[in-house]
Amino acid sequence: MPYRLKNNSECGHTLVELLIAMALALFMMTGLVQVFSSSSKTFASVSDQVLMQENGRFALSFIERQLRRAGFIEHVSVSKYSDQYQRENLIFPRLENFDASEVAFQAGAVVTGLDDVSIDNVKEGSDIIHIRYQRSERIIFRDCINTRLDDRYKDVVISFFISEDNKLRCRGVWSVRGSRELIEGIEDMQVLYGVDSDGDMPVRVDKYVNAGELSADEWLKVVAVKITILADAGGAGRRLAVGEEHEYQLFEETRSFTDGKIRAVFFQTIEFRNRSY
Repeated sequence: MPYRLKNNSECGHTLVELLIAMALALFMMTGLVQVFSSSSKTFASVSDQVLMQENGRFALSFIERQLRRAGFIEHVSVSKYSDQYQRENLIFPRLENFDASEVAFQAGAVVTGLDDVSIDNVKEGSDIIHIRYQRSERIIFRDCINTRLDDRYKDVVISFFISEDNKLRCRGVWSVRGSRELIEGIEDMQVLYGVDSDGDMPVRVDKYVNAGELSADEWLKVVAVKITILADAGGAGRRLAVGEEHEYQLFEETRSFTDGKIRAVFFQTIEFRNRSY
């Protein structure tokens, strides 16, 4: 029987080879961590900006829904008040000392507001807009805080403003309970009122002005509103260079920031469906 020699030699890696392999693995892991971190920041930034876009659109949508109702009167009762004086004084009478801001609706006016306010819990320099209409006896209406407008609420007054903590808030028919938050991340709101000076048909806006520039008679001739809001992305996503000044134009107002937050301006023109004159 032939004799065979056994191969007793052992195979393995040298210390140098192990060190090289560990260095390569560490290099690859560092790259993966950087890619993951960059992807996470990008995802957070995109999410913040998507949320900002949604907040801006929803904020305008909330306001638009109520503004479309401004001056609404149940058509079955319009014939009872065909005379202009009766419509102004019986359906939409003059309203004094509406709230803490002492806003008064002119007789027949269905919208009013304040510019650059300085009122408790209202963002200084932003605008307030007040809207009024009558509830429908046949259609279910809800106010801006989702209160169903039943027989208790024939005359409805809705208010929108920006709070000091950068939230769009609404005061609905339950005004005694204060206001309710609608959308967060809204830093400013500016409003211009479109006036049809001559009242001819078809309806045509002759000028857009601030609330403070409107006379008592012109409030009755407001047929459209331009609204612009400033929303911020917030969150922990991508930011602009801190300390670098960035400006945003809201009609005639300019807002400057150096905090690095990403912001966007949203704008909409809303025409009234119901003329007040």
